[in-house]
Amino acid sequence: YQNIISKMIFKSIKKADKVIVQTKWIRDAAIKKANVKKEKFILKQPELNVSVKKLYTSDENNGKLFFYPASGLVYKNHEVIVKACKLLKDKGINDYKVIFTLKGDENKHIRKLREIVTGENLPVEFIGSIDIETVYEYYSKSILIFPSYIETFGLPMLEAKMHQAPIIASDCAFSHEILDGYDKVEFFDPFDPFDLERYLKRRITK
Repeated sequence: YQNIISKMIFKSIKKADKVIVQTKWIRDAAIKKANVKKEKFILKQPELNVSVKKLYTSDENNGKLFFYPASGLVYKNHEVIVKACKLLKDKGINDYKVIFTLKGDENKHIRKLREIVTGENLPVEFIGSIDIETVYEYYSKSILIFPSYIETFGLPMLEAKMHQAPIIASDCAFSHEILDGYDKVEFFDPFDPFDLERYLKRRITK
């Protein structure tokens, strides 16, 4: 898909009079790949209509509740969270909870992860799809984990930031564009469950 579609995209960028992109990192990558001038691009972030009713408040329980609102696509990387939870279990750390907005049967990949969660008795809960107001409520009482390694914008990170929630995010260009300068974020290697486990452990046991 990448090899075929990318050639079409870069060809169309060269032909276009103007190209609208959501983030600087996409613009810079497109300039480099398509060998075109910066002036061709219009940077336009998604328009957000977020009504922040309640900011994150820190207490003993909130520091042990983690939240990841995402679909079941493989690159959303729920797997690294499950593996990190298994590492925590091996160290006898179970006093926390991770919330996935998945039912657990979305696809073969997610079904396999749910089997691991059930078999290992990990503190991961599959709550299914929730409305946006409930998502915002979670931002006010939990720590966002965002391990995705392919995104155009990464909207949950901006929403959590607007709620002043702590964030543990993948160390990727899109994450840094949204979160650099935010004082409640920590970045981890999205392909290293040991790295994520260290950040989770520090939050849970402090």
